[in-house]
Amino acid sequence: MRFSSVFVLASLVVSGFASTAADVQKEIATICGLLGKTNSLIVAYPTKGGTLKQALEIHDSAGVVLAAVKKGTVTANGLTVTFSHAEGRAILDALKACPVKPTLSDLVAKKLAFAALPLGGILTVFHKDLTDLGASTSDFEQVLIKWGSKDLEAEAKALAADDHNAFVAALAVYA
Repeated sequence: MRFSSVFVLASLVVSGFASTAADVQKEIATICGLLGKTNSLIVAYPTKGGTLKQALEIHDSAGVVLAAVKKGTVTANGLTVTFSHAEGRAILDALKACPVKPTLSDLVAKKLAFAALPLGGILTVFHKDLTDLGASTSDFEQVLIKWGSKDLEAEAKALAADDHNAFVAALAVYA
């Protein structure tokens, strides 16, 4: 009798932590929204006369995005079944709409403005942000590919490769 009670309790605990495609979609929406806010800060940064405070706001915003990506990875790791085709398509479309490449492109375009700050070091800070975000984004996408619909796998891998290449290019500029 006790063994069955423990088994039922364990089942309830495990099922309480299981994630769904809807949970993953919410995480992606959060990540994309936060990334959009970060990109807005980058775009608003002037090409001349920007301040360290503005640059640090971008850094802080990148940290918030990083935390959200890590949380999304935890959520995706909590999946117990693969996505249906419709779920996989919705997730892939949401990822494609996420402003990863525009954000990286805008950050690259503003490098000289950041380098002109009188107090050095911000380029090193941004390089670290890019390194951390690139690795976490890759981890997140790999988990999603693992749980994705097999008929969408090639498309998902291509998107992950594009994102990886965009991070590599941005990292080369900030090296």
